[in-house]
Amino acid sequence: MQADVYKGVINDVIGQVKEAFLDENVDIDVLQQLKKDWEEKLIASNSVDWDGPRYVPPPPLRQMKQPIMTSTTIPPGSTVRIAQNGQVNTTEYCVS
Repeated sequence: MQADVYKGVINDVIGQVKEAFLDENVDIDVLQQLKKDWEEKLIASNSVDWDGPRYVPPPPLRQMKQPIMTSTTIPPGSTVRIAQNGQVNTTEYCVS
């Protein structure tokens, strides 16, 4: 979009001065070279993306750790504390 605005301005200016160049017997190739130099300076300044948007790959997906599931046999009459997020919960369960 931004490149279209710059291209439009350049083409308008070149179109408006073309008649003056012809009236002054200046070769039209000079005007075309001026247009080319103007565009190249815009490209070199990185102020406009002349070729349009480029493909930017998305950032890599982060892999989340899978929870490790284990099973343990708890003898009857034992007290069990539940740990969650690395912290021991205060709730205790009695296995019967």
